[in-house]
Amino acid sequence: MIPRLCLFGPPTLHAGDASWALPPERRSQLLVVLALKRAWVGRAELAAMLWPQLPQKLAFGNLRKTLFRLQPLPWGAAVELQGGTLRFEAQTDVFEFDRAWRERDFRAAVELRRAELLQGFDDDDNEAWSSWLAVERERLRVAWREAALHQLGAGIEPAEGVQLSRRLLELDPLDEAALRAHMQCLAQAGQPAQARQAYRAFAARLRQELGVTPGVELKALHDALGAPATRAGMPAPPAASDEDDFIGRALELRQLREMLSRPPCRMLTLVGPGGVGKSRLARRALRELAPQFADGAEFVALEDIVSPGEVIGRVAQDLGLQLGGGRDALAVVSEHLRARELLLVLDNFEHVVPALAVVERLAQACPRLKLLVTSRVRLGHAMEWMLPLGGLPCPEPADLDRLEAFDAARLFIQTSRRVEPALAVAAEAAAIAEICRLVEGLPLALELAATWTRVLSCEAIAAELREGTALLSAGAGAHPPRHASFERVFEQTWRLLGESERSALARLSVFSGGFTAEAARAVADVAPALLGGLADKSLLRKEGTRLSMHPLVQQLAAQRLDTIEATPATRSAHASYYLRWLTQLRRPVEDGQREAMEWVDTECDNCRAALHWSITHEGAAAAARSVATLTHFCDHRARIDEGLAMLRSILDTQGEAGEPRLTALLLSATAQLQYRLDRYDEALTNASRAIAEGGAVPDGETRLQALRVLGSCHRGSGASPMPSASFARPCRTRRRASIRAMPPRCWTTSRGWPVASGAAPRREGWRCARCCSIAGSATWPARRCASTTSAS
Repeated sequence: MIPRLCLFGPPTLHAGDASWALPPERRSQLLVVLALKRAWVGRAELAAMLWPQLPQKLAFGNLRKTLFRLQPLPWGAAVELQGGTLRFEAQTDVFEFDRAWRERDFRAAVELRRAELLQGFDDDDNEAWSSWLAVERERLRVAWREAALHQLGAGIEPAEGVQLSRRLLELDPLDEAALRAHMQCLAQAGQPAQARQAYRAFAARLRQELGVTPGVELKALHDALGAPATRAGMPAPPAASDEDDFIGRALELRQLREMLSRPPCRMLTLVGPGGVGKSRLARRALRELAPQFADGAEFVALEDIVSPGEVIGRVAQDLGLQLGGGRDALAVVSEHLRARELLLVLDNFEHVVPALAVVERLAQACPRLKLLVTSRVRLGHAMEWMLPLGGLPCPEPADLDRLEAFDAARLFIQTSRRVEPALAVAAEAAAIAEICRLVEGLPLALELAATWTRVLSCEAIAAELREGTALLSAGAGAHPPRHASFERVFEQTWRLLGESERSALARLSVFSGGFTAEAARAVADVAPALLGGLADKSLLRKEGTRLSMHPLVQQLAAQRLDTIEATPATRSAHASYYLRWLTQLRRPVEDGQREAMEWVDTECDNCRAALHWSITHEGAAAAARSVATLTHFCDHRARIDEGLAMLRSILDTQGEAGEPRLTALLLSATAQLQYRLDRYDEALTNASRAIAEGGAVPDGETRLQALRVLGSCHRGSGASPMPSASFARPCRTRRRASIRAMPPRCWTTSRGWPVASGAAPRREGWRCARCCSIAGSATWPARRCASTTSAS
């Protein structure tokens, strides 16, 4: 029977008629992680999450002990092990919640989330666990809030609505939509006095914590509650709606609201690359925040402004002010706004940054004015507060059963259904998730890609995106001209760069998967000052100690690299830098040392790119020293399939004209990884090819690895060894003795290496693969080998 886990609240496990409360310990943490993942999970991922402070070897040891301690438990047998991965197949209330939310069954979703996820399982000493748990809780909290608001807008009974809206306010006491629904439900239940009391308490808390007053709509609702209202007389509570096609950004909206509520924050800049959704978020914020300002909010679009001197004139025009008679625009606008409490949104400010001095004078003249600016570049002013924007959250391969819980997938699906109503989301879930990851949740790229579902499958769209950005263009009129294609968006940003910044960005495009400041200087000759300038223009982003580009920006910057004379030198420097590190780390990686493994883990994409370039342009010498390091890394990390794909790609690059020594090395490494997957036939074939390929150019280490694979495959499969090797190592633990020859196919060494073809063993210590007797021992002459026709 499949067990069932209830994870909302203190977790409990049910199996048959019995149930157990899970204590907050490592065994329980392991169990709930596997249950929530609903897929095979690697040991390395689990060890890093549960014991992040320990070296990998000790963390793996603790994981083994935890699995051993699970065995006596009634549900311990349900934990499955397969190679380096684990799985726990169980039903969970979280999965049922996700399914109900995905199917728009909001009543069921609201009922399923009874309390916070995994109550009592907080672990302040484990940052990895706390971070994962916080992300899961926030995801479920946001989804439940949306379901609850939908449910409140569906016309439920007043008493039930009061309880549900009260739960929403417990989730976030400053949630204005929840309070509005709560007041309306109280009024419908004949309790207007309680509704007014709830409003007063909310207003006091809002003033105390944020220094602002409730919105105009909420105050109007309070004023209308002079007498009990009938159910028909009350407007329906606002439900979470997609009427304006706005998806996600709940966290950013909350941050934006909190930052603008602080008195010192006079100018907040939404900074991000083109197409990330800055303007759309600003419009949404204007709609939600306008009621909090006594004189509302105004939106001023600047994308068609040519000169910075026109900015204040455009502000005056949008405010409806007259500028005739030679009056100064700044003076007119300042006079109009001086006594007003207003939120002014300046959209697309990046190309008129010199106008910032005039905007500062306007802010100084109008003490109650607050500015919300959208820009692709950091303005770099003393009064500027920044809120960087990135892509929407994307699903991972393990999240396909709850695809629409992720904002990036929801946006893609919503846009696709405008042009392809018959889109089969379940059938194309894997391709949709890959599209989201390829564009890293960039809203414009998702919308442009989604329009192609009218003629292409999602798998075909993903394949095109893997090749480049040509697909990311819109039909005539589908988007504004500046957003008609991602290439045009990038070209607008490219024009904002200086010559040195353009050259630096192009050279930095040789990196894959990010880089450090040290690597940027060593490979691309880019100093920290230039890195800072590119980061200010939203072309680089910092994650810990590393910098990276958005993959679409990187593709387009790489196209510019081809026009730079130093292109071969930059790519060669990149290859030399990472291959040199791989060569130095060969032994530490082979031994599984933690620091070396973590470095390769982080720089794996750069190492693969360096290896390909070196093989294609610089020959086998440098590459040969690095293949072994990456092979050992993939073996240690249980990333065998990834290692095989890398080796296969390099072999394909080599082709028929490849250097024999490198080809032998690649075949031998491929055979080793295939043996690790118990694919004995393929491993035997490639090991034999490695020995044959390297015959003309001897390489003892490659040959030794191939021979080990041959012996290990024969031992693992139980097959008789094939005499394909040209030497074998004797066992020296026994005295030497002359022995008479037996058919060579019957013999292997005690370490599993095969005997030379057509040659009899010359020394004592050889063991018969069939009868297991040792040549030269007292038992050997008397025993007949089953694989031979005669014995001496």
